[in-house]
Parts: sequence; C-alpha cells; structure tokens
Amino acid sequence: MENKLNTGLVKSNILKSIVFIFSGLLAMITVAILYTQNHNFKLYNDKFHDSIHKSIHHTLEHNKRYYKFLLQRLSQASNIKEYISKNDREKVYEILKPKFDLLQEENKYFETLHIIDPEGKSFLRVHKKEVYGDNLSEVRTTVKDIITSQKVISGYETGKHSTAFRTLSPMFYENKYIGSIGIGVNPNYFLEKIGEIINEKGMLFINEKDLKIYSTKSDFEIKNYKLQTKITDAELNILKHLPKDYNFEDNIKLAIGYNFYVLHTLSIEGFKGNNYAKYIFIQDITTEVNRQNKTRLFIILIIIIFIVIIFFVVRYFLNKLGDEVDTFYKDSIEKIEFNKKYLKAVEDNSSNIIVSSLAKKLFSANERFFEFSGFDSVESFNKKYKCICDLFINRDGYLSKEIDGVYWIEYIYSNPKKIHKAIMLRDGEEHIFKVTSSPLNIDKHNRCVATFVDITSMEELKDRYEIAINGSNDGLWDLDILTNKPYFSPRWKTMLGYRDDELSNSFTTWEDLIHPDDVAQAYIDIEKSLNSADEVYQNIHRLRHKDGHWVWILSRGKVIFDENGKAIRMVGFHTDVTKTKELEIKLKENQKIYFDFFENTKSANIIYETNDDGKTFIIKDLNHLVENLENIKREDIIDKNVEEVFKGIKEFGLLDIIKEVYKTGKPSKMPITQYKDKKISGWRENYIFKLSNGDIVASYEDRTKEKQLELDLRNQEEIMIAQSRHAAMSEMISMIAHQWRQPLSVISMGANNIMADIELDIVDNKTLKNGAIDILEQTQELSKTIDDFKNFFRPVKTVEKILPEDIFIEAFKVVGKSLENNEIEVIQEFNNGKKIETYSRELMQVFINIIKNAKEVLVDNEIKDRKIFIYIKDSSSKVEIKICDNAGGVPEGIIDKIFNPYFSTKDEKSGTGLGLYMSKTIVEKHLNGLISVDNENGGACFKIVLPYSIKKS
Repeated sequence: MENKLNTGLVKSNILKSIVFIFSGLLAMITVAILYTQNHNFKLYNDKFHDSIHKSIHHTLEHNKRYYKFLLQRLSQASNIKEYISKNDREKVYEILKPKFDLLQEENKYFETLHIIDPEGKSFLRVHKKEVYGDNLSEVRTTVKDIITSQKVISGYETGKHSTAFRTLSPMFYENKYIGSIGIGVNPNYFLEKIGEIINEKGMLFINEKDLKIYSTKSDFEIKNYKLQTKITDAELNILKHLPKDYNFEDNIKLAIGYNFYVLHTLSIEGFKGNNYAKYIFIQDITTEVNRQNKTRLFIILIIIIFIVIIFFVVRYFLNKLGDEVDTFYKDSIEKIEFNKKYLKAVEDNSSNIIVSSLAKKLFSANERFFEFSGFDSVESFNKKYKCICDLFINRDGYLSKEIDGVYWIEYIYSNPKKIHKAIMLRDGEEHIFKVTSSPLNIDKHNRCVATFVDITSMEELKDRYEIAINGSNDGLWDLDILTNKPYFSPRWKTMLGYRDDELSNSFTTWEDLIHPDDVAQAYIDIEKSLNSADEVYQNIHRLRHKDGHWVWILSRGKVIFDENGKAIRMVGFHTDVTKTKELEIKLKENQKIYFDFFENTKSANIIYETNDDGKTFIIKDLNHLVENLENIKREDIIDKNVEEVFKGIKEFGLLDIIKEVYKTGKPSKMPITQYKDKKISGWRENYIFKLSNGDIVASYEDRTKEKQLELDLRNQEEIMIAQSRHAAMSEMISMIAHQWRQPLSVISMGANNIMADIELDIVDNKTLKNGAIDILEQTQELSKTIDDFKNFFRPVKTVEKILPEDIFIEAFKVVGKSLENNEIEVIQEFNNGKKIETYSRELMQVFINIIKNAKEVLVDNEIKDRKIFIYIKDSSSKVEIKICDNAGGVPEGIIDKIFNPYFSTKDEKSGTGLGLYMSKTIVEKHLNGLISVDNENGGACFKIVLPYSIKKS
C-alpha cells in the first residue's frame, strides 16, 4: 500500500513539474511575442510623430531664411532708410504699401509689416497705418532683444494685437542704427504647410493669454488653450473624448466606440520661450489595433490547445512507467538497509576514527573513537557532548566548531581542495588529525560521515624538517616521479620574490618560470640522472623573479629508486648563484667586447700611448680597417709619433681633442670634414676616450654615405613642405568659397533689388548708383581675397625681420573667414614688441596648419562656445607663441603620436597626416625652434619657442 502511495505521489509530482515547465516556457514565448508586437506598434506611432516634427522644423527653418532675405530687400528699397532717418512716415508708407499688398496677394497669411524706431517705438505699421508711437519694447521681447543685439531674429511672439511668427531685421544708415523692420505671419500658415508635407490635416491651439484677434476662433478649449482652426464634427467629437485634465504634454491614445486614435501633440516654443502654440495631428490606428487583437487571440488559443495536449501526453506516459517506479522504490529501500550494514562494517575495521552524524548530533562511531575518547557508547557521549567538535582545541589554522561563522562540516564541504586538520587531547597529550567529511546519502535524513586520521608523528617530523631547511639559504624541491607532482619549500619561493601561497606546488610552476633558452639542457640533465643510480643531477639555469629579472640557479639533486631499480622520487636544493654568474658573464663580455671592438667592428681603431704626460702620443696598436682606410701597413707606423704619420691631425684640431681627453678623462666626439682640391670629398666621425691604464683610443668611421643621405633628406623635407602646402589646396579652395559667399550674396541681392524695383516701377537713379557702388566694392573684396591666397602659395625662401603678430594677420587673411563662418571666436593676447628674423612664409604655414586643425576639432566635437586663443610673449633670448582651443584636448593615448608622419585622426579623404609632422619639421629643423603640445584648460595647446634670429645655412 505504501509503495503505491509513493508511486502515485511521484507520478503526480512529475506531471505537475512537466506541465509547470511547459506552461512557463509558453508564457515566456507569449510575453516575448506581445512585447515585440507592442514595440513594433510604438515604432509605427513614433515614425508618424517624427515625420510631423521634421516637417515643422523644415518649414520653420525654410521660412526663417526666406523672411530674412525678404526683409533685406525691403529695407534697401528706394532709400527708405533715408526717409526713416528723416522721420518721413508718409514717404516710407508710400514706398512699402504696394510691396506689402503684393506680398499679401501671394500669401494670405502674411499679416503685418512694421517699422520700429531705435528706442523700440512703433514708427509705422504698414498694415495699420493709423496706429503708431506706442512703445513695443515693453510688451515684445523681440523688440527689446534687437535693440541690444542688432542682429536678425525670428520666433513666435504675441504683441499688442496678435500672436504671429515674427522676423525682425536691423537697419543701418550711414553706419548708425536707425531701427528695425519686421514681418508677422499667422501661425495657421505653418499648419497648412506641414499638412501639405505629411498629407494630414492638423489643428492649432493658442495659449488663452496670447489670444488676440482671429476670425477662425472656436469655443472649444483644453485647459487654457483655445482652438484656432476650423474642424469637422468628427474631429470635434474626438477632441471631446480627451480627459478633462489633459494638458498638451503627451501623445495620447483614445478609444471611441470601435475606433482607435492617437493624438500627436507638438509644442511650438516662442521667441526665447516666452509664448507657446500647440499643434495636434490625429492618427487613425483602428486597422492596426484590430490586427493586433486578432493576432493575440490566435496566440492565446494556440497556447491553450498546446497545454492540454501536453497534459494528456505526459499523463499517458506516466501511467506506462508506473510499474517501473514501484520496482525502483522497492530496490531503493533494500539498498539503504545494505548501506547501513556496510557502513558499520567499515567503521569497526578501520584504524582511524570514523563517526557519522544525524544533522549535528553524533549518530554512530567505530571502536577507534571509543578507545580514543574514553566513552563506551554513542549514548553516553551524547549525554555530555552535542558534537565531536566539542573535543576540538581552538587554534589558528585548525578546525573549530565554527570557522568564520560556518559550521565545521559545512566548512569542509565548501573547501574541498584544502587540507583540514583538528587537534584533540588524549591523556593530556595533543593529537593532530587530518579530517575529511562527506554527505552520507543512504536515506532521506541529513547524514554525514567524518574520518579522523592521526598525523601527530608526521607533523612533528615536518616541523623538524622545516626548521632544518629554513635554517639554510637554499630552497628545497621534492618531486614525486610517479605522480609528477613536486613540492617547493617556502625558501625556494622567496628566492624568486614570492610568498608561499603565491606559487602552487605544480610542475607547470617551474615550467612557467624557467628561461626558454635553458629548458632543453635542464631536461637533458634530469634524464641523465633518472637513468643512472650513480648520476647526481646538477644544472645551472635561470628562473624569472616576481619583479621580472632573471635569477641564476644552481640546482642539485639525487634520484631515489625502488627495489626494482625504478625511479620514484627526486629531491634536491636550489642555490642562488646570480652574482657569481653575472661576474663570469661580464668577464667574458669584456673580453669579447674588446676583441670585437678592436678587430671586428666597422670602426677604424688606433691606440695611442704617451711617455711624457700627454705632450706627445705614440701609436701603440691599430686594427686592419686603419690599414685599409689610410692605405698604410701596421708594421710601418707602430711606435711612431702620431704627428709624423697623420700630417693633418693638428690642423683638423684632432690632436687638441686627444690631449684634452687625456687631461680630463672625459670622452669626446668630433666630426671631421675631408677636403680634396678645395672641395668636400667626405666626412668622418671620431670618438676619443681614455683607458684605465692611461692609453688613448681613437675610433673613427667614414660617414660620407650617412652625411649625403642627411643632405638628401633635408632636400626631401623641402619638397614635403611644398607638397604639404599644395595638399591643402582643396581646403584653401573651400576657404575661398566661404570668403566669396558674402560678397557674392551682396552682389546677387543688389541685382535682385534692382530687378524688384524695376518690376514694382519704383526705380530711381540714386538707388541704381548706390547698388552699382555696392557691387563694385564687393568685386574689389573678391579681388583682394584672390591676392591673399596667391601670397600664401608664393614661394619665399628668404629670411625676413618681422613681428610674429604680423605673420598671424597674414594667416587670418587665409583662414579668418572660415573661422567666422563656423562661429569661432579668436582671442588674441600679444605681449611682444620685438621683431624676429625667420622664414615668415614657412612660419605662416605652421600657424595655418594648427589653426585649421583647431577649427576642425571644434566643429567635429560640436563645441557650442568655440574659441581659439593666440598668445605671444617675449623674453631675453626667445619668443614664445601659444595656440590653444577649448575643444576637449588631445586623447592621452595619441598625444605622443600626433607629430608622427602620416598619423591622422581623420579619414583618408579628410587628412593626409602631414600637417603637424611638417609643422614640427619646419619649426625645429628650419626655424631652429621647438614645438610641443599639452592639454590645458579643457583644450589642446600648441607651444612654439623661436629664437630672435636663426643661423643662415
């Protein structure tokens, strides 16, 4: 009966588990599908919202540019600036009224055209002539702002009579600010344009406090905002379903009957955030929602059917397995009884202490335990102690009842690789045990078994052994050949800078530390000692110290063989012989260095000796290269005075150098140029030094090829400088385009104004003359730009005496407009009044390279307040120039590389990697200066130090 109950329980648990697992998996799949569906639906709505947002941005930006150009045309029409300066309202109205009417015919939303005087008072409302003289700076932020900034401004704003999108442009007459001209456009114009782009009709709401005069006003309002556009009854019905607390802040989804909508709300900020308008576009999502609902119902139905099928299939197979479960349960009971009897037999026949616990209480023990503890039964032990751990003596490094808050058996389980030891008393003497424990899975109870092996005598022997070993300076190693497992003593490890716990006792430790060049011979010596009982192992090799240097080790050892002559163990010592080995190597190296230096190097070497304290020098020895270079024989010049053999040694100054080296003992290096027929025939380099015995060594080499290569390289650098200048040609062309854009725009606008005046029949001779003068002035500016850029490419290789700031001025003629177009402010601080003698065109190229790089980084990093700082200061012997920016600085990982040739952080189309390299070459090799870069105050700072005069080569 019990077996059947257990079988039913097992089957029920298996069935529940399988159904639960499959249900969980299906639930996860369902959630994933629904999440993906919702995510795609969100993307669908976001795409619609983004298209509206982009359309608004595009429409506003396009019209800002158009209105700016339109105001410039109107302000230049028929000298209205002159009439404004004379306070002639009637004449200005007469000129502008036809133009205003023409603009309204083209655009019905064009509402206002307004002239405002320098104090902010209304000079003329062309759309409402009779209203003027009121102070607009008190109610309109745009008017107050343009008085201060005197720049073109745009934005939504509410005035005294209407809310409109306004654009104001300053007017100047005879270099004096005379006021501004502005236009206003009804916000419905932008709503209509946006609707044309996205093919959707929208609605416009205006903040109630900003409402003034609109013919299309509706009574419908949403929390302080009133509708300003005509809508259908269906659209009004959708709006009426909005929540009462709807505040225009979020897009909202509405369900009306069987239809679904998303209302996309976009806020239009007024000038400097003062006023707001709201656009609402309705997106019908009924079809998309219905499609999603059908998909979800289908998924849920499939899941229900799948769960039911799984339930019946699993139940069928569990019924088939019922008999096997009964048999398994019966066999398990028999195995448990057998294991209990087997455990008892093992316990009673072991020489070690073996105990088993039920939970934490002692359950059984063998005879060895009772003999050691003095108890006669488990029951008598349990009356006095709760656990065998109560017998443990607490001592660091040994087991106690709890270690770090963990029960001792659980601590053994969680540290299986650690050797666990415990101390217990018997007849007043301490016994040390090695302890192992493991779970006892013979029934459903929480049992465990622990074994205590008495290792007291082994520990005492080990202590004596450690005292003996640690008393010497040698490190012990012990290799178990059968298991290939070694032991390394603490001293062995400290010789290499490690603590005992930092290196594992494994063969790979030694393999990882030994020098690769010493491995092969070490293995050969080990193999020899393993094959002969009389052979003593000895080898010298290098092991890597913890700090990275190599330690020379003398390793000696002896192999232990069993009775069959098989090697089973190898024991030995390590001795540090680094100092001895290094001395030996140094002696060998010195001998080799001397031999190589004197005979086998590429240098011609001569040894001189003196017998009169440095007054005369006698040739003592020389190598074969001297014979070859000088075309002499050794036996012909040995023991001769150097001045007799080498006639030019005194004229070249080499003899004076030899005497100076002999006197001071300091080595000296001296280049000598060889002449033949008054022409340079070659170059040599002499290195003179003194030996400890007083002899002088002259070592010299023929440097003709290297010197010629140096000259060739210098010529190559001249070519690269020119290439670098011409590589910037496309950049310069772009700068020319920027320089020309403003003059061309003025010329184009002047021509358009003349055409517009002709079309409106308001042309006069004075306007034509002024327009022609403007065109001529701009043409001269274009010609001047060409001259500036032509001068940059003018090849000048003469030293000029010039102020460094004048070179900057020339550089700004080339790059200044590009900086202005990118809204970069240049801050100059010149504390220098001295001219320098230098190659000005090359220094100008350096300035342009650095300024151009700063501009590109400022633009690429999207810095808002862009600045370039120029500092010049002088001192007694040099001038310092600093060019800095606020672009964030050079990354630390590349700051040491930016002067390398062909190194660039730009792509291949944007940079050659030669600009800064050539700048460094020019400054340091051609201008005898220094150039460096550091990160200072949030940007890169290039420092150039130049002498006041360079030496002409």
